[in-house]
Parts: sequence; C-alpha cells; structure tokens
Amino acid sequence: MPNISIAPLQLAYTGGEATFEPARATIAPLRLNYTGGAASFQIGGDTTLTALDLGQLARIRTMFPIVGGDGKATQQFQQHFQSALEAIEATVNSIAKQVNDNTTLIARLQASEALSRAANDNADATQSAIGIANSYTDPTTVLTAASDGTITIAAHDRVYGDGTTVSVNGGTNTDCASGDNATVYYVDAAREGGAVTYKATKSAVAQTGDTHVVGQVLIPAGGEPPATGSGPTAPGYTAPLSGSYVPSYLEQ
Repeated sequence: MPNISIAPLQLAYTGGEATFEPARATIAPLRLNYTGGAASFQIGGDTTLTALDLGQLARIRTMFPIVGGDGKATQQFQQHFQSALEAIEATVNSIAKQVNDNTTLIARLQASEALSRAANDNADATQSAIGIANSYTDPTTVLTAASDGTITIAAHDRVYGDGTTVSVNGGTNTDCASGDNATVYYVDAAREGGAVTYKATKSAVAQTGDTHVVGQVLIPAGGEPPATGSGPTAPGYTAPLSGSYVPSYLEQ
C-alpha cells in the first residue's frame, strides 16, 4: 500500500504598504511565505513540498528622491525599482514551481487512491470467492430423487464461509433421467436465498462465482425406491463411521 504523509500548506504575506507623494515614495518591506506544506509519497518516486521563504522586496526609504532636477528618475530609484521587479519575478516563479509540485502531488494522490480502490476490490473479490467456495447446505442431505427423474429439494439454509446464513426455499427439478448421477445447483448473484431456480446436470459443477451447489444424487432405475443425495459440507467436516468397530484383541 502507498505511504503518504502530508502537512498543511499555507500562503501568507506581511507588510507591503506603500505611500506616494509628489516626487517622493515610501514603501514598507513585503514578505511572502509558504509555511508547512511537507508532503512525501512512495509511489513512483518521492515528491516533497518544503517551506518556502521568498524574502523581501527592495526597500525605498522615506523621503527617497524619485526624480532628479532634470525631471528624470534618479539612478538610485531605478536600482531599487529594478530590485523590486526582480524580487517579484522570483516570487512568481517560486509560486509557479509550487503549483507544479502541487499538481504532481495531486496526481500521485489520485494514483494512490486508485491503487487503494483496486486493492480493496481485489480483497472483496477474494473474500467473496472464499465465501462461496466454503459454503454448504444445512442440513447436508436435502435431495431426494425418484425413478421418473424428479428430484425434490428440501428447504434448507445456505451457510457461507464468513458465517452468513440465508434461508433457501425448496423445489423440484426434472432435467435428468433414471440412471443419471445428477448435480443440483442454482445461481444466486445477490446471495439472498429465498425462491431460487434449481438446475440439474450430469456434468461436474464448480461452486464458484454465483453458482451454489446443492448436492449430488443418483436417480434410481425404474421400480427402485427413491434415493437420497449428499450436499457440500462445512470445511473440516468428517463423516461419521457407519456401524461399530471392535478391535480383534477385544473379540471373545
């Protein structure tokens, strides 16, 4: 998963007052600062916003002469004015750089969010697959088959791998015939149970996706009594031994 650390970014300025009189100007220093703004990413490289101090604009002192006796700007004023313009240009360039860095960070935030969503979707899909693969019917035996090919499915509960249980209605199916080893199943995308449509096939059916296997039953031949089938069991379930076992050394 991505590792992201972000501190708030703040932009503030102080000073910057200016007053003008005929042939005179007074300007207080202007300071523009970024504070905070640290951010680092470990997706596609690291990008960090650091504190940005843009310094001060050139000062013009009180009663500073703007023009000389010839009516032209004084050399001192021109130098200070040039310094102020250069400082403003540097400030704008620094802000532009931070804007570009912000754009990069936002793009990486979006990329990390997309990765997180994909990881969550994969985790959900995996959990869903495990849930259906480990699901079973309660009780285990819910199938009865008659020689005419009618399979009767008793109402039962479907217990999923995460412990969720839904009630499933009973029903019948006549897709197979006498002598077929039928697998009974139904499709329930919402996993709500209730009234479902039972299907039967002689082919193997995997319990995956939306397919829920109810069990297998061998349809008896004509004249034979109805047969019962077996269904999927809980993980780790072991069928009990039939009859009683007595070790030979205990026999009399």
